[in-house]
Amino acid sequence: MTSLGFAQWIQAEDRRTDVPNGFFNMVVGFTSVSNTNVTISGNKASWVGLSGNDFSVDLKEMKQQNNIWGGFALGYWFKQAPLSFGISGAMDFYPAIISEQTKQNVSYVVEGKPGTFTSFTKYRTRVTQIVPAFNIIVGLPLKFVRVYAGGGPGIFYSLYSFTVKNSAGKELGQVTAMDTKIGLNAFAGAEFFITRRVSAFVEGKYSQVNDLTFQPDKSDPLVAGRIVRDEYDSIKTQRAGVGISIHF
Repeated sequence: MTSLGFAQWIQAEDRRTDVPNGFFNMVVGFTSVSNTNVTISGNKASWVGLSGNDFSVDLKEMKQQNNIWGGFALGYWFKQAPLSFGISGAMDFYPAIISEQTKQNVSYVVEGKPGTFTSFTKYRTRVTQIVPAFNIIVGLPLKFVRVYAGGGPGIFYSLYSFTVKNSAGKELGQVTAMDTKIGLNAFAGAEFFITRRVSAFVEGKYSQVNDLTFQPDKSDPLVAGRIVRDEYDSIKTQRAGVGISIHF
């Protein structure tokens, strides 16, 4: 087969175009979470071991644990060939966990006066993100494969929990909070057709949401009437997944 003939065989004339337009995807995979900056602030500096009232503590480059993620999507291809164009609604679930970390030379401000902790321990915090999203998708169908890419906005429901410890390091319990922001998703992948109604796919995905603020309820016994906030500058994830797509 000549190179021209091979290119024609791969690209188009005999590729399947009778795949149903609707699809339902299920995916699971691995997520890598980028470092983030966190500011702890509030109205009672005793929360972070200082005397005084209004305070803030700046923590840079906090490491977040890698983890697993999952999700599903429902979509429709308006056009299949020679180029594919469609939309999808997706729902992703994944955690972003800051493990307990001790940072050196941490800046703080109490009642307007700056200072520096020689070392400061940030206890474990967990943010579970639930992300419904709307995406525009474009694809290139080959003989038994379609490569695709897409992206769009998502609503990032971020559920926060923080482990509270006493001065002796004993865990006293957890406080919770929530924030919701608009963020962005972008992805690319390839689906491999098993039958005209079933395909398997691999996908890489990037998500980012900025300026999250978590403020637990003052009425929580562990918060004890204080105002305390954790402010994340962003949560950025890079994800890889495998899944099954049902076409209908």
